[in-house]
Amino acid sequence: MMQAIEKVWTWLKKWGLVVAGVLLALMGAGWLWRRQRAQLGRVQDELAVAQAQSEIAALERVRRYVLTSADTTKEQVQRLDEDIAKNRRAIVEAHENGQGLSDAEVEDAFARLGY
Repeated sequence: MMQAIEKVWTWLKKWGLVVAGVLLALMGAGWLWRRQRAQLGRVQDELAVAQAQSEIAALERVRRYVLTSADTTKEQVQRLDEDIAKNRRAIVEAHENGQGLSDAEVEDAFARLGY
């Protein structure tokens, strides 16, 4: 029994720091990976917001033009309004992970976010 303990102790003295170093390196790599994923998620959200904002601005310009046109149909304006609402929902989802919100909740969150 004593020889087994001495063998384990000898092995730990020889390889213990290596094992501890490998475990520490794995934990550090996991932490860095999670940190990078979080940063990437933030950048993706910012990109989605920027794209949705530019799309909303373009759609609102088209909507204003369509409303001044004499041959405008109600369906054209309604389709533009739906596209604007879809982009507003994209902005709210990027900011607040607002999956499953009603249209009224999306509008409230959009106004609260200051867009």
